[in-house]
Amino acid sequence: MNYLLHQLSKRDVERLVPLLSTTSYDRHKNTIWAFRLDRHTSAFLIDKKTPFLVEVHGDVVPFINSAPHFEAMLSKFFVDQGAADRVIEGADLMSPGVTRYELNFKTKLGVVYSPVKDAIAVGKLDADVDSKLQQRHGKVLFNLHHRGDWIHRAVAEVTG
Repeated sequence: MNYLLHQLSKRDVERLVPLLSTTSYDRHKNTIWAFRLDRHTSAFLIDKKTPFLVEVHGDVVPFINSAPHFEAMLSKFFVDQGAADRVIEGADLMSPGVTRYELNFKTKLGVVYSPVKDAIAVGKLDADVDSKLQQRHGKVLFNLHHRGDWIHRAVAEVTG
């Protein structure tokens, strides 16, 4: 596949600064590049090689492999194997599959961990996540990017 690659302008980098603070990015040494994967999806890389963010339909989330670098600003959801299997296939996270969670409202983003503590998906929190977790009913996280999805495969193809 052909992807559009371009270096981000200083203004474009500025909108990512809140998320960049948790990475090894140094504005004096590094450059941020964007791979446009389709009309609504881009992957951001440090120095054309390290993927760290993905933009999906206007929402910027950590690239799944870099999610551990963003833990301090993300809500964390630990799930049972049944929920993990569905989330890896692209399903949104439903409350009954959550075995443990740590909410963090610095950002409205969350990461899903499998029973073996691997990050398997990142997404956007539902507006009413607190009550849905307490009721153990309903959608708590919209799955925007997960391990093995087309974004993950495309970035792996481009970065080797």
